[in-house]
Amino acid sequence: MRIYEMRLKLPSSARDWRYNLDEDVRHSWKRFLKAFQEKYCKARTS
Repeated sequence: MRIYEMRLKLPSSARDWRYNLDEDVRHSWKRFLKAFQEKYCKARTS
């Protein structure tokens, strides 16, 4: 899946977050994935 196709599948809050990323992050899958994981996939601690 391409990054620009993924934006259609994101909830509005995630689309807004994506829009505010630097352009180089939005256009690099590796950088985008890292930023997404840092924002939305935080480790759970007990």
